[in-house]
Amino acid sequence: MLARETVDIIRQAEQEADQIGKEAAAECERIVQAAHEEAARHFENITEKSRIRAKEILESARWQGDEIIARQLQEAEVITADLRKAAAEKEQEAIRLIISELY
Repeated sequence: MLARETVDIIRQAEQEADQIGKEAAAECERIVQAAHEEAARHFENITEKSRIRAKEILESARWQGDEIIARQLQEAEVITADLRKAAAEKEQEAIRLIISELY
């Protein structure tokens, strides 16, 4: 009878060990799945922040580009006005020179 009790105790211990192993495997799987989900959420957050930052950088670059173009256009307008003024002065000088040659 003692041998039978010993065998029963061993079987029960094996069953408990098997159950503990199954529970541990299930817990391990749950932990791994949770880690994957957390990693995916973290990746999405980082990706979204990167998209937002990239959009901000593009907007800033666009604004700076517009500012540079506006400044260059203003400078071109000033140069054009100066050239027109110089051309008008040269035209008047040429007219005076022609008139002085004729008389």
